[in-house]
Amino acid sequence: MEWDARYHLLKLFHRWPLILLVFGLGAGLGWLISLIIPATYRAEADLGVYYQSDAIFRNVDDYKNWEMEQLQVAIFSDDILGETQKQLLINDRYWKDKTIADIRSMVHVYWRNAGVWHLVAEAPKPNYARQLVETWKSVILEKVGGALTKSSDWLRINADLQMASRAKLEGLARQAALTQMQQVFSQWIESSHEHGESPLNPQERWRFYDLAARLAEQNSAGKELLDQFPASDALATQYIPWIEQALGVIESELGLLQAQIPILDENINRNSQKLTEWVNASWGLSAYIHLDSLNAEVKPAQPIRSSPLIALVGGIIALLVASVIWLALTERGNSH
Repeated sequence: MEWDARYHLLKLFHRWPLILLVFGLGAGLGWLISLIIPATYRAEADLGVYYQSDAIFRNVDDYKNWEMEQLQVAIFSDDILGETQKQLLINDRYWKDKTIADIRSMVHVYWRNAGVWHLVAEAPKPNYARQLVETWKSVILEKVGGALTKSSDWLRINADLQMASRAKLEGLARQAALTQMQQVFSQWIESSHEHGESPLNPQERWRFYDLAARLAEQNSAGKELLDQFPASDALATQYIPWIEQALGVIESELGLLQAQIPILDENINRNSQKLTEWVNASWGLSAYIHLDSLNAEVKPAQPIRSSPLIALVGGIIALLVASVIWLALTERGNSH
């Protein structure tokens, strides 16, 4: 016999009291389950996460997303959650038996990008959920905010370190150049009697002029010395006073460099130590991120599932199960 869907549907709807009864039983069972198994409550708080968009990188989006993920790892770290647990325990003994792993399973964060991050805490009671999300946010602002400040300090110290290192290298290079000039002029003075009363040959004259020009690059006295360079027809003996003056300028600058380089070394060592300390203190977070409380408001804790909703779901499931059973019995009766 062919199965008539219209006939069976009409027959089913004519039994509406039975349908209501099945739905009521399912809803009642759902309501009972919701009372036996307490609802979990969820409290939310907002956290401002700002990114310095004028930072210049080859691929800003990839770098920024990496920094956001690094920040997420930091707020779920043992340091943050451990401190959160300690502060919770001060106000409520409920948290005494909770471990860091328990706290980690109770908190969540939702974000798409820099901007507003939604901190979420879930607990068996509304006041516990509120306590947790408030304390967690406070610890994040204190601990992670402090680490981000250290990152900014690290950036400044690193720039100072690079500047001091560059100054030292330039100082050593200048020292080597001045020492070479000193040797050339000293050797010429020692052998000046060999040159007699004749002018210098052009090659030697231009060599002296080149040394004088290099001396004048970073020395005001050297510039004056360059202006006093002997004329092209000057005799070799006329160069002696000029060279002696040049040796005095060189010796003076070498003395300054010998005093400056140890100071630069001390600066470099001190900044290197600070850099190591602040790398650890900053947790490797970016100096281009800034945190803000946004507001002190915590959204009222709400149950994740409500009893009416569970009752409705129970009623619908009861109807579906009853329908399947009825259809199976009907089909079996038709087959006989």
